[in-house]
Amino acid sequence: MVAAFLAVNYYNIHKETFKLAKKVAREHFNTSQAIRFWAATHGGVYVPVSENAVPNPYLAHIPERDILSTAGKRFTLMNPAYLLRVLNENYGEMFGIKGHLTSLKLMRPENAPDMWERKALESFEQGNEEMIETVKINNKPHLRLMRPLYTEKSCLRCHSHQGYKVGDIRGGLSISVPLDDYYTVERHETGILALIYGLLWILGIAGIFLAGKRLEKDTRDQEKAEAELRQSHERLFTVLNSLNALVYVTDMKIYEILFVNQQVQDMFGDVVGKVCWQTLQVNQDGPCDFCKNDKIVTPDGQPSETCVWEFHSPLTNRHYYVSDRAIQWSDGRIVKLQIATDISERKKTEEELTRLATAIEQSADQVIMTDTEARIQYVNPAFEKITGYKQEEVLGANPRVLKSGKHDDVFFKNLWETITQGNVWSGRLTNKKKNGELYEEDASISPIKEKSGKIIGFVAVKRDITKEVQLEKQVRQSQKLEAIGKLAGGIAHDFNNILTGIIGYSQFALEKTPEDSQAAPDLKEVLKASNRAKELVKQILTFSRQTEQELRSIQPDLVVKEAIKLMRASLPATIEIQAEINENAGIIKADPTQISQVIMNLLTNAEHAMRGKGGTLGVSLKAVEIDEEIATSHEDLQPGPYIQFSISDTGTGMTQEIINHIFEPFFTTKEKGEGTGMGLATLHGIVKNHEGAVNVYSELGKGSTFNIYLPETESSREEKEKVSRPLPTGSERIMIVDDEETLAPLGKRRLEGLRYEVTALTSSVEALKIFMENPQRFDLVITDQTMPKITGDVLAQELLKIRPDIPIILCTGFSHSITPEKAKAMGIRDFLMKPIITSDLAVMVRKALDLKTDV
Repeated sequence: MVAAFLAVNYYNIHKETFKLAKKVAREHFNTSQAIRFWAATHGGVYVPVSENAVPNPYLAHIPERDILSTAGKRFTLMNPAYLLRVLNENYGEMFGIKGHLTSLKLMRPENAPDMWERKALESFEQGNEEMIETVKINNKPHLRLMRPLYTEKSCLRCHSHQGYKVGDIRGGLSISVPLDDYYTVERHETGILALIYGLLWILGIAGIFLAGKRLEKDTRDQEKAEAELRQSHERLFTVLNSLNALVYVTDMKIYEILFVNQQVQDMFGDVVGKVCWQTLQVNQDGPCDFCKNDKIVTPDGQPSETCVWEFHSPLTNRHYYVSDRAIQWSDGRIVKLQIATDISERKKTEEELTRLATAIEQSADQVIMTDTEARIQYVNPAFEKITGYKQEEVLGANPRVLKSGKHDDVFFKNLWETITQGNVWSGRLTNKKKNGELYEEDASISPIKEKSGKIIGFVAVKRDITKEVQLEKQVRQSQKLEAIGKLAGGIAHDFNNILTGIIGYSQFALEKTPEDSQAAPDLKEVLKASNRAKELVKQILTFSRQTEQELRSIQPDLVVKEAIKLMRASLPATIEIQAEINENAGIIKADPTQISQVIMNLLTNAEHAMRGKGGTLGVSLKAVEIDEEIATSHEDLQPGPYIQFSISDTGTGMTQEIINHIFEPFFTTKEKGEGTGMGLATLHGIVKNHEGAVNVYSELGKGSTFNIYLPETESSREEKEKVSRPLPTGSERIMIVDDEETLAPLGKRRLEGLRYEVTALTSSVEALKIFMENPQRFDLVITDQTMPKITGDVLAQELLKIRPDIPIILCTGFSHSITPEKAKAMGIRDFLMKPIITSDLAVMVRKALDLKTDV
């Protein structure tokens, strides 16, 4: 009976010893798996290179195996297998339990399986999930446990070259638990039992007492062993608690939290034993969708692949990178191990970078990034749109692909020295597009620096200002022409006074000179020269936009056809005219004489450009619509319908330098005697005065094209020219006032020749005095504008105060202060520009007197 009881008790003690050893082995395996799994989800762990962490030679095929920190410290990559091997080799004695990572496909010979491990690995290939046996290692009993390791996506980074695929059995982790301590306890317990039963048999109650004492001592020994085991577990928990991540294990059926590390406990408190979706989430009335994830287990409920996802927790308002993995718990059930790493700061940085990238991608300004050797690494869409180069065409190239040749080597040398010294360069560049077109841009080029201050590249932000530069040139040109116009007007005033005297007295002299006299042709030449001078002054005033225009509705096609007809007869046979005239282009409101002058001027210039070599003279007229974009590139245009005149030639062409000056008065490229240089200046003034615009395109050796835009109007057809009639005469009494000693008598003689009674005065003060003495003495007053003491407009106002119905004609060579509109608003009957021609004077005087009579 005693022997039977002893055998039963020995069997139970041995069974409990083996069960305890298996529990320890499984817990060690699970802890190792957690560490390996955490490292795998991060792609491995970088640690400083040391005696216990040397670079893994079997990871040499990974370019980033070894890195250098910004502080210059070396770090090496420890993949999960390497990490476990180092922990087991260097700290195995600390735990008292050996772990060995092995495989049938080796990278490291030292990881080769022993016979027992090979047998286990082969059994895994047959579908077994665990192998556990008691074996001898170095003649000492050990409990050996081994489970398979499956290939995950994160494993392929280091092991893809071995041919593994996700889900393959890559190897296994064997755990060897020494059984000496367990057997010691077992032998002690068995010895105690034997002693107890022996003493019971031999000594009876006395033996039982002594056996109890021995059993008490052995119990203390067992408690000590268990305490050491708990200490080993605490070390493992220390590792888990030191991870910068939330680690917890939950039941996959009832969602009970089974284990958490310190980070979870610090954040959520003591949650072990509670339901995860009630504790770690908010506003949940059932399990979360990701809690039901079936990707981590196979259809038969066994651990499968890792599920990785990102999650924003409303409870903590943080972003997490989450890895879920099914593992076998110590009691044999399949549970979920979840590791959540806080990536809120990274997420914030990513969002900021996304916003920055979006801004750069959508910016209208060009953004170009290069390395320190000026090789292009990035260009944004604005660069492609402006330059015409696609990103793939310029990546790796030097920005000199845009070089236009407008800047010398010294310019680029200074630019490069500025940015390589860590400074910002700002300035204006003239670059060339892919199609060869030049464009202007304001650029700012800055060095890109690391925190240490080291330059790692350069970034250029550039804005296309081609249109702005063109407008600047147009404004400067307009201001220049306006200034010259004011000067021209001042000159014209005095010149017109002089011409009035020359023309008037020459006409008087010619009237009294016999036709057969030698003086007659001389006087005619004087009049001819004076009339040429008159036309030149008229051109000057047209340029300065100070002349009156006879605006009426005309068909521009008629004017152009007439000009071509006149020009064709004088063209050499080597020049061919190609005309495209749209007869239905529309109506413009213009002075037909001035428009004809513009067309003839351009035709003559085109002929001159092709003189000697011949070519094609192109003339076109069509209706165009000026939109907002085109209008912004022409200072004088408003959006709307226009008539476009275009005259082109295939002649010598012009440089940009010449184009910049062609509208300036007296500027010419013609030989001496071939022109005054007022042609294009006058053209410019006429077009501007018609609220139009003119632009020029020319290339050396390829010819020139002038485009003129005049606003279209809805009006009647061109009026018929008035038939000339004899000069009107009269007998009324006229006062003429002009401070020029030669012009007052000249006016008197002209009007007396038309049978009027004339009083001529050279003082406006005297004229006012005489008028005040007898306001009814005169039927008409003709006064000059620019006079000392009392100007013509002031004199007119004083006369009208005395006698409101007195007709007054105001004359001037040129005046900035008075215009025909202002004169008529003051009550002045008419406005006459010098030099005065007798026929114009006769018609205007008669018109003013007749209007008075009607009143």
